[in-house]
Order: sequence, then C-alpha cells, then structure tokens
Amino acid sequence: MLSHNSFWHKISHSIRAFFRRKRVETELDSELRFHLEARIEASIRTGMSPETARQSALHEVFQAKARLNDRAVVRRTRVTFTTEV
Repeated sequence: MLSHNSFWHKISHSIRAFFRRKRVETELDSELRFHLEARIEASIRTGMSPETARQSALHEVFQAKARLNDRAVVRRTRVTFTTEV
C-alpha cells in the first residue's frame, strides 16, 4: 500500500512531467516551424512553385515529427517496462 507521502510524490511528479512535456512539445513545434519555412524558401529558390514547395516541406516535416514521436513512445515503453518488471 502506498504511504501518504508516496502518493503525493507521485501526483506532484506526474503534474511536473505533464507541464515539462508540454514545454518540450511547444519548443519542438517552434523548431519544426522554423525548418518548415526554411525548407519552403529553399525549394522556391530552386524553382519549385510556392504551393508545391509548401506541400513537399510539410510532408518532410511531418514525417520527421512522426519519427520523433515514434522514438519517444519506444523510450517511454522501455522505461515503463523496465521499471515494472
């Protein structure tokens, strides 16, 4: 059975982790937006139409974000599994 202090420690840890995760996601979105805009500009300079450049850059950035999310899920799963076993 959890002690009273242990219960509150887990609650406070969960709250901190939630806000930390939100901050990291916000920072990541900002960085991805920067790369998206840079990729669009670079593609336009090579002669690609603005709409095609935007679509291509969105595809690349969303693929990168999906890979990052997949890796984060794997890390969280490993941590959960190793701490529970």
